Amino acid sequence: MNLQRLGMILKITSGFVTALWVVGLVIGNIYLVLLAFIILLMVIPVIYVYRDNLKEIFQGDPTVIVEDERTQLINEKAATMTLGISVAVLIYVAVVVIALRNSYPQYKPWDMPC
Repeated sequence: MNLQRLGMILKITSGFVTALWVVGLVIGNIYLVLLAFIILLMVIPVIYVYRDNLKEIFQGDPTVIVEDERTQLINEKAATMTLGISVAVLIYVAVVVIALRNSYPQYKPWDMPC
């Protein structure tokens, strides 16, 4: 399969999986989240098979892109900042959920119907 076509399919699948789990979490439907997880489990072997060509799949022709140390430094700083923000948001959501569980005791996880 053409690497650019595979990259486009993986990008579309990633967007679809993200939309599925976000919608599933927002409306509280576990089946949508499970469907997103199953699709993700089907995509992982494809990425594993093409793991040596990931740069060509997602960036296109490697001869056109010129990458130097400055670009790598910027990417590393952006990745570090993204990870920090993600962890901070996760901690904030966890604190809110823990704080609200006393206000809404009827939503305890062990009392929820399956």
